Amino acid sequence: MYDFLKSWPFHLITMVPIMILLFSINSHAQEPLAVSKISEAINFDGIPDEEAWQSVPALKMVMHMAVFGIEPTEISVIKLAYDDQYFYVSGVLNCKDPHSIRAVGKKRDYATSSCDWLGILLDTYYDQQNAVSFWTNPNGLRTDGAVKLYANPMLNIGSGFNLGRTYYLDYVSFPSRTMHFTNHIPGMKGQLTMTTKTELTSFIQYNTAVDKVFANFRFRYNPHEGNDLYLVYNEGLNTYISREIPSLPYSAGRTILLKYTYTFRL
Repeated sequence: MYDFLKSWPFHLITMVPIMILLFSINSHAQEPLAVSKISEAINFDGIPDEEAWQSVPALKMVMHMAVFGIEPTEISVIKLAYDDQYFYVSGVLNCKDPHSIRAVGKKRDYATSSCDWLGILLDTYYDQQNAVSFWTNPNGLRTDGAVKLYANPMLNIGSGFNLGRTYYLDYVSFPSRTMHFTNHIPGMKGQLTMTTKTELTSFIQYNTAVDKVFANFRFRYNPHEGNDLYLVYNEGLNTYISREIPSLPYSAGRTILLKYTYTFRL
């Protein structure tokens, strides 16, 4: 496994092929952001030290958690650029204490909140509802996905407790057959960081397409980087038991999982 602690500040660069070469990025209640076009070659090696980056201005960073709006305590240099083939995002993420860098997982599309990430969301429809996202972590893991109509209001109580609501809306229409399908998926999630080594997360979701409630509770103990102990409880509940004959049980499934991960070098 690559030892990123020996090469801090760790460098991340992600490259996204695009079809449209001339574009603008807009944020709500902000002026359009001009993205620099570059002509020099970029060596896609994870270290943005090419001459082309020297003329690209860095983005102004703002802290969102744990205290919104203040200057970040760490220096992060994020830049955007494009050429005739690709759209580039580069990051030099400085960390005063490299042992606090969180890098979990190497599997493609693996996702966890217990990790440091560099990512970008592209709202190419400019509707503030749909987007494509691309992410990477200190291990070089790559994950991407599409965002549909989605709402995620969050309530932060102190620096250790987060409570949020989620809402997905799926709508499919077949005009030639005068048919349509609408699915609502509301949910609630919470995260309690008890110490630097322990955290408790929960997620409850209701899916109208299958009339089920899904609940997930997870306790994580991280004695040191690379080792994790998880205790997970999953529960599924049928909310419309008479939709089938014979009637369905209230419980749609229940699992208790104990998992331990250990990272080692070969």
